[in-house]
Amino acid sequence: MVEIEKTVGEEGKELVIHKKIPNHGAVLKELIDIVGEDYVMDGSASLFVYSGDMTENVAHMPEFVVAPITADEVQKIILLANREKIPVVPFVSGSNLGGLAIPLEGGIIVDLKRMNKILEVNERDLYAIIEAGVTFADIKDYLDKNHPNLVYTYTYATPAAGVVPNALLEGLVTLSAKYGATVAFINGLEAVLPTGEIVKVGSCATSKYWFSRNPLPDLVGLFTSWQGMTGIVTKLAIQLDPKPAYTGIKMIMSDEVHESFQLMEELGRAQILDNLIMFNWGLVLAVIQMPREVAGSEKDEASPTIYLEMDYSAINTIKELEAKEEIIETLAKKYECGLWDYKDVGDGITKVLDVPMTFAGLFTHGPGGLTWIGAYGPCSQYETAYNVANEVFSRHPRFTPWLYAKTFKHGHFGAMRTLIGFDRSNAEEVRETRELMREMAKGLMDIGYIPYKTPVEISEMVLKRSDPNFALFMKKIKNALDPNRIMNPGRWGL
Repeated sequence: MVEIEKTVGEEGKELVIHKKIPNHGAVLKELIDIVGEDYVMDGSASLFVYSGDMTENVAHMPEFVVAPITADEVQKIILLANREKIPVVPFVSGSNLGGLAIPLEGGIIVDLKRMNKILEVNERDLYAIIEAGVTFADIKDYLDKNHPNLVYTYTYATPAAGVVPNALLEGLVTLSAKYGATVAFINGLEAVLPTGEIVKVGSCATSKYWFSRNPLPDLVGLFTSWQGMTGIVTKLAIQLDPKPAYTGIKMIMSDEVHESFQLMEELGRAQILDNLIMFNWGLVLAVIQMPREVAGSEKDEASPTIYLEMDYSAINTIKELEAKEEIIETLAKKYECGLWDYKDVGDGITKVLDVPMTFAGLFTHGPGGLTWIGAYGPCSQYETAYNVANEVFSRHPRFTPWLYAKTFKHGHFGAMRTLIGFDRSNAEEVRETRELMREMAKGLMDIGYIPYKTPVEISEMVLKRSDPNFALFMKKIKNALDPNRIMNPGRWGL
């Protein structure tokens, strides 16, 4: 384990600086030999950019940042780190909200942004093979230009967010109601293990086609939700969909919380939607970039409490789309919810629905600080989760409640996410944000939800509530794959 040299800054604004390894100069030279002098950094100013993110998580300085361009270069970096027992942290855009790319024990950050090639698009078999640094903007622009009849699914983050980490960390996307989280879109992958072997997982391990994870033993799970602790994924095969000929978006705005969540359950089971998402009033005001002093923690009486967005599509005929619209209208009437076409609800909302979604207001509303607890759980507990989240926010009135829920796989399960905008320059707000995060995680776990993309403290809470043999099993897998404990050490408290 890398030792701490010092911690600077007051509580809430800490920066941890780790002791340098004794042979820093020799390792620097080897890294330069691997990727070239232009793609290795060890100066404090450059390293500081990689030490933290927009969350409340404590910043840690890395010792090196290196940017490889091939899997062979990644392999050589891992072999060097394994030999010298230097921690390694994979990095793409650093825009996740769990602090997952913060180097908890210093060491080497492997910035994969140069590995940004889209290597293959198989139109007939509906998949693409991409490198680790491809962003959502990259894949959308490439498909629009070269394969306009195909689409991928898009995340609720900046267009610069990485496709590969989003898939490995089970992100929410615009086709979640139909398919689930982005892990469901993975056909296979190539990865460099912590001991340096390059492995393929999925059909690509046996076939020249990256068509599926079946029928081989499904080892993709060794890399999903592990937060970069089991290797560096260098290539990923992602499923694509035919671009629908017809699309529609309907909106419901309501003050009837109970009825809105009942409607969400029925809409999921109706199996007609690509995307189903609930926003609360606070998040809508933030998304449309209302200033912090205007969109305060108190709800304006004129603002609807709940906003439901329903995305639907048809591949073949307009009649398919109209049939889905008829079902939506019937269910909305059943629960006495007003229904609008999204184009009729105002530019403030509709401008954020283009994909990849920018949600720019969230990144300035804080100002500067943004974090979250996202948790997966049963759709039957949507309303309970919503009430739990509001209760936690009520104990911290300086923060506006930002909540949204999504339905996965036609109602088989769902997600409740609570976002927190805070002032990163205010140490007291940072401390209270950490307290709010702990309370929110506990409250959601108490009703059966499980947080995901979790910072270390929340991960440890999850494992403490888990079957002891599950936690032991995780440790055994980690130790077997990473005997020298170099891959993003400290994540999940391991």
